[in-house]
Amino acid sequence: TMTPSAKMAELVDSVKMYVAEKESDWVGVDLLYSSMVHTDGYINLDIWATCKHQASDTMLAYYAKSNLILFLHTYMQSASIDFIKPILPCTTLPELPVSMRKYEQPPLASPAGPPGDAANLSDIS
Repeated sequence: TMTPSAKMAELVDSVKMYVAEKESDWVGVDLLYSSMVHTDGYINLDIWATCKHQASDTMLAYYAKSNLILFLHTYMQSASIDFIKPILPCTTLPELPVSMRKYEQPPLASPAGPPGDAANLSDIS
């Protein structure tokens, strides 16, 4: 059976609402209809959700991803929309370089630095 376009619009709105409500896990989401398979009657909806957790926090990132996929599956099952496993696996981005992070890392040493440090060459006699 074919899924009415109104159900697909509701799915998109529901995913956006879910991500907005889970702001502790997600920064935002982009949803794009990427292609249609006319012979099989499928439309591909790409979901690009940006996780708030760093890639090094694997448990938090995968927990958030698992909950999003579970939400999608449950919603689509209740709306009678067929869920096809993604062609490409979900991936995590590497951590941002320190210069791109929103917070500052605390210094590793005191401002004066240890004796013989490159910043304190005058201490070396």
